[in-house]
Amino acid sequence: MSVWRVFLDADAESLVFVENATDGMNVVANSFPLRADDEVLFTDHEYGAVVRIWQRACDAAGARLTTTAHPRDGSPSISPEAEFSIIAISTI
Repeated sequence: MSVWRVFLDADAESLVFVENATDGMNVVANSFPLRADDEVLFTDHEYGAVVRIWQRACDAAGARLTTTAHPRDGSPSISPEAEFSIIAISTI
């Protein structure tokens, strides 16, 4: 643990080792304090398992999961200003 703590410049108490990325996302989603008025924002490029993890967390909390569409070629579908305009104070 000490090697990782130094490499990441983090307190040992701040590190958590998980089996894989999906397991890690489950840990985060299950411990994140979502409320009924919260919104979780994704793009349509997210990995399906991650979307399902957060959809389940949102459903349990009464929050909403919002997905924005982006072209696959990487070109912007909307301006950054328009993208940021959909973010509310309750978006995480």
